[in-house]
Amino acid sequence: MTNFSNILVAVDLSGEADQVIAAGAELASINRAEISVVHVAHALTYYGDAPYYVSPIDRDLYNQDEVRKILFDELDKMVEPYDITRGSIDIRFGYAAEEIVRKAKDDSVDLIVLGTHGRRGVRLLLGSTADRVLHHAPCNVLAIRIAD
Repeated sequence: MTNFSNILVAVDLSGEADQVIAAGAELASINRAEISVVHVAHALTYYGDAPYYVSPIDRDLYNQDEVRKILFDELDKMVEPYDITRGSIDIRFGYAAEEIVRKAKDDSVDLIVLGTHGRRGVRLLLGSTADRVLHHAPCNVLAIRIAD
């Protein structure tokens, strides 16, 4: 089995993200690997379009620095139980799959951990973001099936 040294955990801000963080943290512990977390916020004009995603951001707020602070505060709370530091969190703006793959390449990641709901029909078990990451990632990808 491959020994991973640099794990990237990609999360949204749903309550289910904890399952993905927990899996990534466990793998990092087992492999004594570095772990980082990335959250990709949609372009602000599209923020919150997904029907199952609830944005913590006031739609009238358009300052990326303020948005970034709000997102960091939310992610800090999510990763705290896993001893992941704020310095290991990255907030990016754009399309999730593209930014996750770019982050993996930039940081020479050898494993991406992300969640999948299987809610997107045509993509079968993988959501469209997970499917795109899987097909474009420069490394292994572990899709955590989110429990209902």
